[in-house]
Amino acid sequence: MKRRIFAYGTSLLLAAMGGGPVETKPQPGPGAPAAKPLATNVLMLLTPKENVAYLQGDNTLRQGLERMRAHGYTAVPVLEEDGSYLGSVSEGDFLWHIVEQNGKCGMKAQESGLIRDLVRPGWNPPVRVDAPLDALLQSALVQNFIPVVDDRGAFIGIVTRKDILQWAITRAGCPKSALS
Repeated sequence: MKRRIFAYGTSLLLAAMGGGPVETKPQPGPGAPAAKPLATNVLMLLTPKENVAYLQGDNTLRQGLERMRAHGYTAVPVLEEDGSYLGSVSEGDFLWHIVEQNGKCGMKAQESGLIRDLVRPGWNPPVRVDAPLDALLQSALVQNFIPVVDDRGAFIGIVTRKDILQWAITRAGCPKSALS
């Protein structure tokens, strides 16, 4: 039942934004403003890789903690040396690692482990750059940011839930003051 509601909710959002599988809005009359085109790909919402804080899989846990602290993020993408997307790590992943190490929580103790050991398979999966908008919306329901990869699996950036919501609000014709 939850899956049906999930898919139905996404269809409603797409329909509200002027797209989706069923068009229920009446056609505009003569002189009416034309409907805004629906974004057909994730590139319109993409924050490119060079503007994203990310970790390398072979970074130490200490390096990862320091980088996350410096940027103030609670989760970041993790990349392989070749630029492919490995997964994402969160503050909770670091916390559980420390708990599993019997509380060895000093920064010095975090120099021996690698970030790749924290990555949970299947958590925060990426979408391909050519993914349809509904796939992006479904991911945004459960992820604060959606990693985006090209057709080779190389990480090219992220789309944030905030960016999607701002795009939808703007598309709905809300005043700019509603976005702040």
